[in-house]
Amino acid sequence: MVCFGHWQFDLQQDCLTHRQSQETVKLEPQMARLLALFIEHHNEVLEKYWLTEKLWQHAVVEPNSLYQLLTKLRKVLGDDPKNPIYIKTIPKRGYRFIAPLTSHDKVSQHTIKPVKTITKSRFFSFSAVVMAVLCFGAIAFFNQTPTEKTPSRYETSSLSHDLGLEFDVDAHQSQDLIAYIKDFTHLVIANKQGYQLNAHHFDSRISFPSWSPDSDKLAFWQYQGRGCQLHVMTAAGQFFHSSQIIPCQVGTKPVWKNDKELILTFGQYNAKAAHLYRLESHQMVKLPLALAANEQLKMAIRGWGGKTYYLVQNKQRLARLQTLDGTVHIKWQTPVTSVAFDIYHQAVIASQYGSLSRHFRDGDIQAIKETEIGLYTSFSSDQHGDIFAALESFQVNIKDRDNLPLFSSSSIDYLPLTNSLGETAFMSRRSGVCEVYLYRDDKISQLSFHQGHEYVGFLVWSPELNYLASNRDNDLVIYDRKRPLTQFDSQLSQPVKSMGWIDEQTLWAYDGETLNQYSLSGALISSHQSAADFVFYHPTRQTWFVLQQPLLLEYETLFESDSEAINKYSLSQKQTNQFSNLRIRDNDIYWQSAWSKEDYIWQLTLMPAQQPTLKKVGHLIWHYDIDALGNLLIAKMESIEGDIKKLTRLSEAAN
Repeated sequence: MVCFGHWQFDLQQDCLTHRQSQETVKLEPQMARLLALFIEHHNEVLEKYWLTEKLWQHAVVEPNSLYQLLTKLRKVLGDDPKNPIYIKTIPKRGYRFIAPLTSHDKVSQHTIKPVKTITKSRFFSFSAVVMAVLCFGAIAFFNQTPTEKTPSRYETSSLSHDLGLEFDVDAHQSQDLIAYIKDFTHLVIANKQGYQLNAHHFDSRISFPSWSPDSDKLAFWQYQGRGCQLHVMTAAGQFFHSSQIIPCQVGTKPVWKNDKELILTFGQYNAKAAHLYRLESHQMVKLPLALAANEQLKMAIRGWGGKTYYLVQNKQRLARLQTLDGTVHIKWQTPVTSVAFDIYHQAVIASQYGSLSRHFRDGDIQAIKETEIGLYTSFSSDQHGDIFAALESFQVNIKDRDNLPLFSSSSIDYLPLTNSLGETAFMSRRSGVCEVYLYRDDKISQLSFHQGHEYVGFLVWSPELNYLASNRDNDLVIYDRKRPLTQFDSQLSQPVKSMGWIDEQTLWAYDGETLNQYSLSGALISSHQSAADFVFYHPTRQTWFVLQQPLLLEYETLFESDSEAINKYSLSQKQTNQFSNLRIRDNDIYWQSAWSKEDYIWQLTLMPAQQPTLKKVGHLIWHYDIDALGNLLIAKMESIEGDIKKLTRLSEAAN
């Protein structure tokens, strides 16, 4: 028996007994095991990775499984995570059991019962069942990878320990230098042991530092208003060069061709292009990279022989690495989120939803590292074969009335949509697959069971709330409250830019050039050309809204040659830049915009006409929602952690 606080814990029976009321609670096996680990390692900081390994051993589980288990244990103990008396969260490290053990027998390793794999445990609550279903998808995803060589061994250490978000790391190939971004606006330069050499603050967001292999020059992007600006500075912090502001939504990591020229990839999210940039003359030359229809350039790297290689992705999310002449050097049969060149092994390191692997031009593959929690969002390698990576973990939770998590998403993609009944449809992308769910009456049901990697960017309820619609890339899908009813081709030539309902029987979609209308069966009813920045239909007012910057125009019809706007709303550049994620609530419309890579949420009341009101501004507001009572809900991460990790290559003798 172990006694702490108000409780007495029987490790043999997995029972907690309240010492005053004598009420006994039978713990789920995994919850009891977690408590036993805390008691065995009393007052020690237990890292999340270590706990995950101890609890689930080699089973493939979602990162949020530990969070859900810990939340339930705290609920049983009556422990407040903000003012803990039992379990204290140690930011960026783990958890510590802090309650004094007033009377106990020593807990040995043999006291703790072996745990079965997650798929066979008998303790599942509803939320854990949801997690198990998703785990099967993760297993299926990773089992598709080709046969690998014996993995190289690495020793992992943390180079950053401060609170905050550190990401976008780059290591110098030969010098003892790394650079990374902290909290969006701070550039940190450190040595490869993590000791900070200097830091620089900017008035807007910066990203993707990149060292020249030939000197101590560092290139990086700064987002300014509607565009991007390239800066080059030395390791000592002296500014060497700043470009003009380039119109763009996003820039990727600059690639040094030599000490005077760079390859810059930037543009719109779905339409980036590569350019040769000459520092001395500020000259920008677009490169003739041949891409097929529906292919996208993701990024570029400096690889074999100092040449530039381009990561290209097709409509099916299959990736390849090619040179400017079209020669393909590596192909992937699964989506790749990022790549970097490993100069020591003369291979490409690829990130695929939480795992790092090394790919050779002869087709061989080596596993490097798979994260227990989080994703490797950026990484680079030096001449010694050491890897420097940013490990980020994200978490959004849907909770029940008792504030317990019913569903936790570790994906940065989370799209909620609440209707007037209080039902929330949402998308979550985990292990690379977008799935659609419905949350109502404190229960979660999964509406889709998809196999591919097509992206869901829109969810819309029909006017009478009988149907839900989404896209999957350029396909459209209609659901009831149980399952998908139909999926069909939108017949749009460009990516879907907006979509919605005209009435309970008619769906529409728009790609920036063409507006199509469809029946419930997916039949094309009509197609009209209409070039605009954004188009949407208001079912209550039965009018069309067209954004032609700087005006938001309201029409009774779009399809008559003499159509005139019945209302005009004047908007600023900040209010219209990257206009997206529209929500309609009665006579109020809400939308997101971006300025200097910051996210803005606006509200405009249509009757009587008013000026837009800024509702929220900040970084990493991926999505938002309006609840049944008209309250604004920010779909912001409850937990965002980003740390810089060093994966030190062990010698062959150590292997």
